[in-house]
Parts: sequence; structure tokens; C-alpha cells
Amino acid sequence: ADVSEEDFDLYSNECFVKLFTIAQLTLEYLLDVQDTLSVNLNSLAKKYAAKKRETDMLAKNLARQDAVVATLRDEIHYSKEVVRRYETRRSTDPGVSPGLATLVMQDQERI
Repeated sequence: ADVSEEDFDLYSNECFVKLFTIAQLTLEYLLDVQDTLSVNLNSLAKKYAAKKRETDMLAKNLARQDAVVATLRDEIHYSKEVVRRYETRRSTDPGVSPGLATLVMQDQERI
């Protein structure tokens, strides 16, 4: 609010000194709070950056592990198919019993 000459007449110097002191203490308090918030913000920003790096690293590791799992699943599927073919050949022609290694080599040549 604006202060006029009439305000000086209505209030004593003691009131203005108290008002000025309260204003000064309020400003000091606000500056202190600002400094505290700034320090906390910087600390949290550093923690966030560290967690972000950790999350990115874990995401990369997870992607690598997913690729390994996919490869292993493909190998299991392939092995099951080889066994199934071996069992099918054995059941259709029990007199001929080629070795599993022979069947695997034949299957690999087909692929």
C-alpha cells in the first residue's frame, strides 16, 4: 500500500520502526527459505541424475538379457523339433536307427 503524509501523522515513529523491522525480518526469512530450497533442489537433482543413469543401465542390461532369453527359446524350439523328427523317423522305420548327430546335421543342412 502507499504511505502518505497523513499516515505519518496518525502513527508514531515507534510504529514505523516496528513495521520496518517486521518487513526486514520477513525478507531475511524469505531469503533463508530460498537458499534452503535451492540447496535441496540441487541435492535432489543430483540424486535424480544418478537414479536416471542407473535406470538406463538396468534397461540396457534387461534388453541384453531379453535377447539371450529369445536366443535360448529358439534353441529349445529347434532342439524339440529335432527330437520330434528323430522320434517320428524311428517310429515309422524301426529297422533304421540313424544317430541323433546324423539327424541334427541333416536338419541343419535343410535350414
